[in-house]
Amino acid sequence: MVKYLILLLTVCIKCELKYLVEVFRHGARNSNFGSNPDLGELNQVGQRQHFLLGTQLRKEYMLDQPFLSKQYKQQEITIISTDFNRTIQSA
Repeated sequence: MVKYLILLLTVCIKCELKYLVEVFRHGARNSNFGSNPDLGELNQVGQRQHFLLGTQLRKEYMLDQPFLSKQYKQQEITIISTDFNRTIQSA
């Protein structure tokens, strides 16, 4: 199925991206066990993962193909997250 979808997208010559949904899970996090006060929170690796992801998304959807404005516009983006610090940080 994925191979056919990629082939179909590459055949389109004058395609215009209209809507985009990206789904991500939070990055690497601290263990849920033990006496660490940051149980389950993003660790430095997880924070770095999301920084790199944001850099990649910016390049892809702002610079390579201007789907989003280069200046932040609230009406262009909707973010949905659960009410955990690690998922809010990831959003």
